[in-house]
Amino acid sequence: MIKIGITMGDPKGIGPEIIAKMWKALSARERRHLRIYGDRTVLESAAYMVGTNFEPKQLAITSSVAPPVGGVSDPDAARVAIFALDAAIEDIKNGVTSALVTAPINKQRLQLVDPSFVGHTERLAKIARVKDAVMMFSCPAHTPKNQTLRIGLVTSHVPLKDVSSRLTIARVLTTIRITVDALRRYFDCPEPRIAVLGLNPHVGEGGALGVEECDVIIPAITKARKEGITCMGPMPPETIFGRLINLDFDGIVAMYHDQGLIPMKIVCPKKAVNITLGLPFIRTSPGHGTAEDIAWRGKASEDGMLAALDMAEHLLKHA
Repeated sequence: MIKIGITMGDPKGIGPEIIAKMWKALSARERRHLRIYGDRTVLESAAYMVGTNFEPKQLAITSSVAPPVGGVSDPDAARVAIFALDAAIEDIKNGVTSALVTAPINKQRLQLVDPSFVGHTERLAKIARVKDAVMMFSCPAHTPKNQTLRIGLVTSHVPLKDVSSRLTIARVLTTIRITVDALRRYFDCPEPRIAVLGLNPHVGEGGALGVEECDVIIPAITKARKEGITCMGPMPPETIFGRLINLDFDGIVAMYHDQGLIPMKIVCPKKAVNITLGLPFIRTSPGHGTAEDIAWRGKASEDGMLAALDMAEHLLKHA
């Protein structure tokens, strides 16, 4: 039975290569429940480069570019990526697959053909008609206590100048709730302890360095505590991330993308996994981008893609 769909991502990035390398690393038994969506020419080129072959019956060919991979125009590359993603989403909706693992895309390139495209998370939430999707990153055990770092983001693909205006009590509270629900459901944390980060230096210094903590974050934390959630904060990011070697929280809620992603990438540069919470299906992806500076040179590591696949399988078992 096919359970997990895998989208090729941007043909000019490392997505095709890391999918081919992942495929090569898997056993025949592990491969049989996968379905790969993408362009015939690109996937065949990637497989040839790494010395493997995809099973035709497990490929969903969504396009077939005529020129060599390196000669694909930016608009055509964007269309190829969107065709694969949309076909995979359609199969999810129709029950053909149960989970989705997406290879990286180039957002700027995709906006050439779809100006509204912000990212996978936002597109999947829109198609699924989900208002409150949360981007959470997780990485394997990294401390002496075998703890796992998990960070939920209140805002995701938002320009830094717009973060403050996007922070509301409802949004912070919803992110806390969804993060807690995921920890209970998927990660064997019946009573999760959550650290909620502040936005401003020194968490605003009582309003002297910013009012978001007083006006938004503290009220959200207060509401969460009234619901029985063990919720600490707002806490200075440098305090929390400075003691990752002995982390005493099950999850962290960060206010914006880089606040959560920089420490995640430092701690777990190769195996961080992006999980979209709040969707009616499982979706994961490697915690890295298209890395076009090394694409099609045989240098890309499949570790992130394997970690994303492992996570999707883990989440499916608890769905």
